[in-house]
Amino acid sequence: MEITEASPSKVTIKLDFEKPMEAHNIAEFTLVPNGVGTEVTWAMRGATPFLGKVMHVFFNMDRMVGDDFAAGLAQLKAAAEG
Repeated sequence: MEITEASPSKVTIKLDFEKPMEAHNIAEFTLVPNGVGTEVTWAMRGATPFLGKVMHVFFNMDRMVGDDFAAGLAQLKAAAEG
């Protein structure tokens, strides 16, 4: 994991995975002031190898990782408010 960009409105992270399969992705946290708080959007993008494309046919990837994203955002909120 490497932070490649950091500003008051966005943090970009380069992610290199080895397991369960090799992958190289970019994660972005976009921060937008919203009243007395901040709205945080967490997105991840990267190339999808052939095996990943086959998996997308049979598995709902948003459902598979959505809970992890939600848990991570909840932890971020707790840390920011704590």
